[in-house]
Amino acid sequence: ALHQRDWLAAAHPAWAPWLAALCQPLDCAVGPLHQIESVLIDSSALVDLKEGRYRLEVTFNNTSAHRLALPALELSLTNLRDEVVVRKVIGPHDWSQPTTDLPARAELPLSVQLALSNAGEWRMSGYRAVIFYP
Repeated sequence: ALHQRDWLAAAHPAWAPWLAALCQPLDCAVGPLHQIESVLIDSSALVDLKEGRYRLEVTFNNTSAHRLALPALELSLTNLRDEVVVRKVIGPHDWSQPTTDLPARAELPLSVQLALSNAGEWRMSGYRAVIFYP
């Protein structure tokens, strides 16, 4: 039960308080599921605000019937040769609207502003966004 506590709490919400009480003396917690295959990036845009400042806008889509943990996002900026010149990991609390979970069967638009040092030394031509659970 402890090993599957997040899944059990998602499948049977009435059990969540019991599972949380069971976890308390063992220093564990009950949280949203980590189910990366059910989280999609529906859309993303990287807006150049000039002088090394950017705004990343992302819409996450939870295709699961359960509330899921918001994954981290790895943003890689690439140059004209598609080489990664900057890599940044954005966690759930880094977004402008910090959140830790994705509601069931819902879309969640989020944005974050980034300041990149030495942006004038390289020319960005693209980016990649990959989600993962740390």
